[in-house]
Amino acid sequence: MSDLLASVERLGVRLGVTLAPGSPDYERAAEALWSASTRARSIAERAWADSAAVPDEVIDVVLSAAMRLYRNPNRFLTNQAGSFQATLAPSDFAAGDMFLAAERAVLESHKPTGALWLASTTRDDERTPTGPYDPANYVADPTNLGLGDPFYLGPIE
Repeated sequence: MSDLLASVERLGVRLGVTLAPGSPDYERAAEALWSASTRARSIAERAWADSAAVPDEVIDVVLSAAMRLYRNPNRFLTNQAGSFQATLAPSDFAAGDMFLAAERAVLESHKPTGALWLASTTRDDERTPTGPYDPANYVADPTNLGLGDPFYLGPIE
């Protein structure tokens, strides 16, 4: 997956585990990174095709979100096994997005500024006049009670 904003190895370091390429855990980590990378690109409205151009704070945000997805793929808020119970802060996943509010703000700060677009338009008609104006070359538009613009037919011979 070359479209990841961070490497699986860096996620493994953050998780404190060694992820062997080809293992199910490695594939799960790569999928979490892909998901976080895709969503980060969407929020920041940037392609970041060159991994060297990705800002460090974006990589940090992507790794944090991928770590949460890796550890808690089902986004449980409360989990209990026997007498052990773990509860996450509701803000971690309750918003419906994989990024926390502060992480989302970091990504939004990388949106392009000064958006200026050029809309190219063309016309299909000729740029030169078709000839001198002659009312005989036009016919009335029968729609709209004949009140529309007349149609040019060209010289009638």
